[in-house]
Amino acid sequence: MQDHLINAISSGFYGEWTHIDPKYALIGLTPSNARKKPDGSAHSCWELLHHIVIWQDTIIRHIQGETLNWNDIEAKDNWPTTESMKDDSNFSTLLVRFYSGVEKATMLLTSVDFLKTSGGFPELSTIKLYIVLLQHTSYHIGQIITVRQCLGDSPKPPNPNDN
Repeated sequence: MQDHLINAISSGFYGEWTHIDPKYALIGLTPSNARKKPDGSAHSCWELLHHIVIWQDTIIRHIQGETLNWNDIEAKDNWPTTESMKDDSNFSTLLVRFYSGVEKATMLLTSVDFLKTSGGFPELSTIKLYIVLLQHTSYHIGQIITVRQCLGDSPKPPNPNDN
């Protein structure tokens, strides 16, 4: 049973059965395009990816047993500063952090107790944290795709022959 659960969660990180693989949603996204907001949009792709990464890092740290003050994270780091978005290298770093986080969350799957709770939140078992991580990432990757479409910068759909 645990092997099936690990496989289902792991494949979810790469878009199986839910959305496209996040690497395709982000492929070809440049710092310049990532800064742009379509008319009426609350966030740019850069802002959305930053938000994903902050919570991805937070949830992974929680899965690893670190006790966190979630309110502090919400208040200070949730969105990038205008200043940080002026430096193109920060976007490259953000992409690396995102992909590294996906790999780390996937690798941790084989060594966690899915029913364990930690950090003073008994309602947040490891399995719930993984589900939240998948849902959060999926939701905001969908927003990134929509923002890119509105800007005329749609990611190319994956070629089924690419492996």
